[in-house]
Amino acid sequence: MRASRGLLVSFLTCSFVAVPVVSFPALGAPGDDAEVTDVLLEGVDAASVSSAPQGLVVSEEHAGEPGHAEGEAEVVPTDEPPAVLTPEVPTEEFTAVGFSWDADSGADGVVVQVRVREDDGWSEWYPLPQSDDGPDDGTVNSERSGDRAGTGLLLTSGAEAVQVRADAATEAPVEDLRAVLIDPGDTADEGPAATAGAVTKPGVISRAQWGAGATPTGECAPAYSSELKAAVVHHTVSTNSYAPEQSAGLVRSIYLFHTRPVTQGGRGWCDIGYNAIVDRYGQIFEGAAGGLDRNVIGAHAGGFNTYTFGVSTLGDFQQAAPPAALTESVSQLIAWKLELWAIDPRGTTQLTSRGGGTAKYAAGTTVTLPVIMGHRDVGSTACPGQNLYDQVGAIRARVTQLVGDVGRTLLRTAENPAVFVVSGSNKYEIGDLGTLQALSPLGPVGYVSQQFLDRRTTVSRMSRVVLSPGGSVYFIDAGIKLPFGSCAQVAAFGASCDSLVRLEQPLIDAFHSGPPITPLYRTTSGKAFYVTDGVKREVVDDAALTAAGLPTNGVRLLESGIGYLPYGVPVTRPGVVLQNRGTGAVTVSTASGFTTVAEGLRAATALSEAPVRPLDDASMRRLSVSMAPGAIVKEAGGTRVYLLTDQGRRHLLDAAMLPASVPEVSAGFLGMFPDAGSLGGAGFVKGSGSGAVYVLREGQRRVVSSWSDLVALNGGNASPAITTIDQRLADLLPAGPAQLGPGALVHSPRSAAVFFVNGRDELIPVWSFSTTGELGANRVVRVADADVDAYTVRAGGLGTAVNCAGTRYLGLGGKLYRVGSDVSAHYNLSYTSLDAQACAALPKAGSLTRFLRADSGAIYYMENGVKRAIRSYGAYVALGGTSANTIQTSDFALSLIATGPAW
Repeated sequence: MRASRGLLVSFLTCSFVAVPVVSFPALGAPGDDAEVTDVLLEGVDAASVSSAPQGLVVSEEHAGEPGHAEGEAEVVPTDEPPAVLTPEVPTEEFTAVGFSWDADSGADGVVVQVRVREDDGWSEWYPLPQSDDGPDDGTVNSERSGDRAGTGLLLTSGAEAVQVRADAATEAPVEDLRAVLIDPGDTADEGPAATAGAVTKPGVISRAQWGAGATPTGECAPAYSSELKAAVVHHTVSTNSYAPEQSAGLVRSIYLFHTRPVTQGGRGWCDIGYNAIVDRYGQIFEGAAGGLDRNVIGAHAGGFNTYTFGVSTLGDFQQAAPPAALTESVSQLIAWKLELWAIDPRGTTQLTSRGGGTAKYAAGTTVTLPVIMGHRDVGSTACPGQNLYDQVGAIRARVTQLVGDVGRTLLRTAENPAVFVVSGSNKYEIGDLGTLQALSPLGPVGYVSQQFLDRRTTVSRMSRVVLSPGGSVYFIDAGIKLPFGSCAQVAAFGASCDSLVRLEQPLIDAFHSGPPITPLYRTTSGKAFYVTDGVKREVVDDAALTAAGLPTNGVRLLESGIGYLPYGVPVTRPGVVLQNRGTGAVTVSTASGFTTVAEGLRAATALSEAPVRPLDDASMRRLSVSMAPGAIVKEAGGTRVYLLTDQGRRHLLDAAMLPASVPEVSAGFLGMFPDAGSLGGAGFVKGSGSGAVYVLREGQRRVVSSWSDLVALNGGNASPAITTIDQRLADLLPAGPAQLGPGALVHSPRSAAVFFVNGRDELIPVWSFSTTGELGANRVVRVADADVDAYTVRAGGLGTAVNCAGTRYLGLGGKLYRVGSDVSAHYNLSYTSLDAQACAALPKAGSLTRFLRADSGAIYYMENGVKRAIRSYGAYVALGGTSANTIQTSDFALSLIATGPAW
């Protein structure tokens, strides 16, 4: 930073009043070190008169003549002496200088000429006529600027001396003429940021980056237009000799001059007057605060600031040619801005002058103007310089190229993904991708501002049913419009003739004409729907349509076209299998209803002969369906229960085979299976793909682990009847615990307990293997804990005396001896009841007698519940004993019988 920035002035002839240096720290970093000085200019330096340039003033004398636009002013020479003339005045370095004076002084047509001394010497004299930039009348900026007139800002690449001449077209003095010298200080050196859209927002150097400070508040808070109509191109009438890194400082200087109070020589505005500034290198600088994407009302074209976007170029292009980088950035910026409002850059617009500044048209005058124009089109000015003005047509063409088809109807903002169809003053939100794709003839989606959308009335969601201005109603899909025949048909498609989406005729014309819409709506995906009563009924096949008396001719369109309609009850027919597209589940359709079955049942039985027709999950949910998930079913309203097999339906005869709950099916469903007889007996079944044999019990398949168990379960018959069924059907039967063989001894890993298998449902605890040895139950099988848990365990233990359905036995030596009535009173036994199958599994001997022989050879005679030892052979013979009626008995068995007196 330089040590001193004060303006050093030593004036000899004319009077200059220097005002102290003023800093603006409140503007915020970067650029806090900006310094602005204003100087009061009075009098004429006689020594400089001879070397000063000829005076210049603004004249409208030739306005309207050939070569001069109506209201256009021009700068002309004058022979009158200067109103103010200064000597060469050395100063501290500055980069910008501007002038203002009291407009009430009567001076008119004022031109201030100024030259500055830069590094390479004195510049030429620059004429600065009264600025054509300015606010509209009646605005805050207009009130703040008061009755003060001013020039534009002369921008330099860095000057250290100045000389000024001022002249007026009238004889009135130029009073209170002030020079404002500006050093903008340092600015940040950060790159611009770009934003994506249909037309990409070009990189912009923000206000914070070039040092504008905070957004104005209070009465100076940004004001906005309700819409955008045009873009105005300006130039700053300043030096073209600057490096790219100096541009931010030059923009900062403009800002400081525009916002400096009028009492200190500035314009007194709330903010910089331009909406954006573009330098010769194509760098774009954000202008007035409030958002480039919004319609901020600036102070760039007096009378025409409202509804316009002012882009000023940094330089003087009256004589110099604008660089290509500059015109390209101007084009890109305007293209982005116009597309936000869907404005055709090739078109015209109507603007009404509000007066103010150097407006060419009086307040209240409505003018038709190009959408992209130069400042001179609305102001009495040469701006934006002849050479840049000559490029406005090329800029317009380039913007048109960048924007593309600006007559877009499908629009959204960059911030919100919602897309609208805009038709006239109305807009309709598109609710799904399918509808957006159907509207493809309306062109690609364009990006506009939120303000643009807010000015359109949101009527409703976009519908596939639209109304033309001529009263025709169409269904829209796949870029085609298909006419409706009646309001009843419109209602069938879920719409009402009283509240339709109304599209302008050009939008209707964008769609190709198709055939009349029909109730039958076939889709390119292969589905078909019958549309009626505001729902879509999915059709299984044309035979179903014929069976229902419905037509089979229809249109073929995209399925998404009727995606908005809810599903109704599908159009089906008996004798088909409906497969849910979403879940794969299969449902049998019969004349008496619908039954959902397992795929294995369908594939393995007579159902496999029925055609399979896919339906959407939503269609299937509209059916009233009974569920038959397994292979065992019951006829609705009847008593018979069937096992469905690949041979047909088998009547289950034993109630023990049935599950606790059996799903009921219709007679029509059962009729699709031939009668395959019955299944009774032990209920043995096996799958066709496995050697395992199962017992059908309580609706479960219980595996039989061995041939011995199988024979035992068959009552000892070694030729069991086994029904073989398709393996897929066997797999549908829920797996139950193993079916243990009656008469077997089992134990599980959980404990050392051993049980005797009594029939198919019960286990009897075994306290000693001696007991089972007497009974002849010697086969011990290790089984799973779950298999044991599936059986009921009897509270009491197993004894050697058993009762088999009324027939009593005593186990002795591994065989059962029948206890007849002639000996039962002499044994006085307690019996364990056994199932018939368990009894059948135990080995049998003859009848029990009263003579028992111990392992020691001693013989006992049973009498009245006690055993009595026979002491002599004679007594043995006398009691009737023989070798044939004497039973060999173990000591364990004898120990269970009480002992009486010997014979």
